[in-house]
Amino acid sequence: MIEDPKLRELFRAESEEHLQHLDDALLRLEKVPADQALLEEAFREAHSLKGAARMLGLTGIQAPAHRIEDELNSARRGAQPLAAEMLARMSADLIEIRRLALEAVTGGSANAQGAAPTRTVIPKSTTAPSAAASPAAALFQAEPETALPGPMPSTPFRIESVRVDTRQLDALMTHAGELMVTRTRVARRLADIDALIDFCEEWSRKVTDDRLAQALRRLGRLRAGHNEDSARLDYLAGELESGIRLVRLLPLSNVFRLFPRLVHDLGQEQGKEVELAIEGGETNADKRILEE
Repeated sequence: MIEDPKLRELFRAESEEHLQHLDDALLRLEKVPADQALLEEAFREAHSLKGAARMLGLTGIQAPAHRIEDELNSARRGAQPLAAEMLARMSADLIEIRRLALEAVTGGSANAQGAAPTRTVIPKSTTAPSAAASPAAALFQAEPETALPGPMPSTPFRIESVRVDTRQLDALMTHAGELMVTRTRVARRLADIDALIDFCEEWSRKVTDDRLAQALRRLGRLRAGHNEDSARLDYLAGELESGIRLVRLLPLSNVFRLFPRLVHDLGQEQGKEVELAIEGGETNADKRILEE
């Protein structure tokens, strides 16, 4: 487990993003294995993942990430075409990386955390390597064709981090700054009003009505100013709340992105060709709704 909490959180966010992008790229490469741009994208994700693991001394993650990087590098340089068995091996390595990454940020195993086992099945035409081929050979063994997918995660779905448009953050900072200034002004108004109340009460027992009338008029003006500032304060507080609510809005694709790998593996296990089409992923909803 990564000891430093800041580094642990940083790796958790970075590895989650790299793994998701890499998984998406591998799924798309099954359809267009010669797509050079897609190969480059997948290679960059694998390389970044390996670099993050190396920086933190996570040698267990480095090895499978390096294998994925090597196979993608061979394909993008034209040394060998990206075959189905290569994609199956990379998917298996990806499963291993996910497990190790979870252990690195939680200190426990994936199964202990209630995560569902993800299965990658080698196509029927692929010959599985012998047990003596490599220590990781067991990862590449084909599942029985009758195997059913593992259960969905028992733990609640949680979104631990979000990316925020900097323009939204700038607007929030501006409103927050105005809020602080206005609150200071309100405090001063209240202090003036309190002082004048004391003044009027003292003079009401000693001086003529004219003096008292002037003081009361000034008090009235200050009260009006206080009411105006209070209204402005309420408005800014509402704007700040609305801005924060906008930051919490996330696209539905955060949930939908879980489906392609599940559908892919189901199709492999059942020997079916499945085409998954998802629409509306750009629609925004509150973070809590997505988690539910």
